[in-house]
Amino acid sequence: VPEFADKGAWSKKAVYTKKDVEHITKYAMYRGIRVVPEIDTPGHTYSFGHAHPEMITNCTGAINNNGTSYPGINNVALNITNPNIYPLLDKIYGDIAAMFSDDFLHVGGDEVRPKCWNEFPSIKEWMASQGMNTSDYNPMLRYFRLRLTPMILNRNKKMVVWQEALNEMLTLGPENPLTPAN
Repeated sequence: VPEFADKGAWSKKAVYTKKDVEHITKYAMYRGIRVVPEIDTPGHTYSFGHAHPEMITNCTGAINNNGTSYPGINNVALNITNPNIYPLLDKIYGDIAAMFSDDFLHVGGDEVRPKCWNEFPSIKEWMASQGMNTSDYNPMLRYFRLRLTPMILNRNKKMVVWQEALNEMLTLGPENPLTPAN
């Protein structure tokens, strides 16, 4: 998805090309080092907004866990109620999966600031339309992770998440992607 590199990178020089990835992974392999890529979602997605502003929730007055206000580049999350982000994420994760030979692909999942979503009535409306409690964002995160999981597994990769996201998934119930099949 070239527009992410063109518009979302810190500079034109701060982009890894396919050739760079090949060089890094080969260099690492000869030294016994695994390279596991991470594309952190749904949080840490401020740069996505440079190419696709409709994909993010750029909060202005939400309060984070320690009481300070943000926005900050690490606190902007995807608008996971926007159905148009899923084909784009599938393309991104597909491109990444094809470039890295490791069996694992890291999707992040940490440090999502759900209070940010309070600023977007359309998100609350979507949650209500899905039968979700509009004051509990865990079902919405569940929805996101259930949409994301096949994007990774269908490419014969194992999905890695940060502990925070794992803890959330383990408490989600029978539909969660970590529940073993009967």
